[in-house]
Amino acid sequence: MGVVTVAVHQPNYFPWLGYFYKIFKSDTFVFLDNVQFERRGYCSRTPIIGTNGEALWLTQNVQKSRRDSLIQDTVFSDRFWVKKHLRTLQVAYHKAPYFEEVFHRIESLLQSDSAHLSTFNGLLIQELCRSLGIGTSILYASQLDLDTVATPSERIAHIVRLLGGTVYLSGSGARAYNDASTFANEDIELAYSDFAVLPYPQRTQEFKAGLSIIDALFSLGFDGVASFLQSSHR
Repeated sequence: MGVVTVAVHQPNYFPWLGYFYKIFKSDTFVFLDNVQFERRGYCSRTPIIGTNGEALWLTQNVQKSRRDSLIQDTVFSDRFWVKKHLRTLQVAYHKAPYFEEVFHRIESLLQSDSAHLSTFNGLLIQELCRSLGIGTSILYASQLDLDTVATPSERIAHIVRLLGGTVYLSGSGARAYNDASTFANEDIELAYSDFAVLPYPQRTQEFKAGLSIIDALFSLGFDGVASFLQSSHR
């Protein structure tokens, strides 16, 4: 059997470049939507550069819920944030090289009528992948027949095993809490993303890493970001 790489992550809102790089490097990518929703996490918000060069957060409005509510059950409280986000992007990036191309695409993506955050963000990410030429198979963890597990590492290992994966591609930030022995016991290789944020043109003197992919798209366009992700492969 050959190498089958699986990556797993929550369905974030317009995530950063490293998120899409992980999808690009995987054979199968899984939206981890059957875990607890974090109200101030990246699932419902994303950072861009504001008009004064400061970091500015775009936040989706979601209904208040129990502390242990799952991402898959999280719904929007309204859709007023869509118009607000589009206006913010217009003001912040209207002078960007690829504004027209990217803004009209984002405007179209945000018209989805899904009331559930996980479905909305998942469709958004999948459509961006198509625009970037990323053909990775993508699905939701809530669609899988998963056993009850005791730890996050066991949950991930179970997902990878269920999908016939031989390698779990993790973000480098998860080194602190991934249990290597759990993956070793399942004969799954634990690998970490080698993505390096290479500076690209921004409107600030000092390059800001970790921003939403939106920032790179406005600067480089879809073809430029696709080339950027491919050139980051080491």
